[in-house]
Amino acid sequence: MRDKTRCSDEEERKKRRRVTARAYYLANREAVIRRTTAHRKRNPARANELKRLARKANPEGNKAAAKRWAFAARTRPHRRMARLIRFAQERAIAKGLPIDAAYLREWLRVPAEQCPCCGKPFVYELGYQPHAPSLDRIRPMNGYVKGNVDLLCRRCNTLKNDATPDELEQVADYLRRILLAAPQQQ
Repeated sequence: MRDKTRCSDEEERKKRRRVTARAYYLANREAVIRRTTAHRKRNPARANELKRLARKANPEGNKAAAKRWAFAARTRPHRRMARLIRFAQERAIAKGLPIDAAYLREWLRVPAEQCPCCGKPFVYELGYQPHAPSLDRIRPMNGYVKGNVDLLCRRCNTLKNDATPDELEQVADYLRRILLAAPQQQ
């Protein structure tokens, strides 16, 4: 009987300690962060060990946090630009094309707000987005070098793909004809 009372007393003390610690943290947040940051710098091995133990104690929470972080990272414009460059490098190596990655990184540091072809704003969300930024090689065989690269939305880049200007003009004429001939629906 005494053991059960002792267990409940210990649980109650732990609960009170957690509440008190949380209240202290909220009242002294900046000072606590400064102290813990300094402690981590002085004791990196212990800090890494504590992180490892915390991850091991709560694996599901860590997975959710990792998903949230990955989602946020992939929807940021600078992350999207870094992915564009990385994938361009892979394609250039696979196809044996020249690439100037340093130029691309500098050029895409401040990406355009909208597609120069259609004028629609770029979309940085996850998944297939027709108006996500896409690197266009003006002359495909010249590779990803200065003067041969433009930033278009995925839709315009796909439409342009390997068509000649005459072929694109024929498609535009066809669309004008059928859209003007078709009755307007509302």
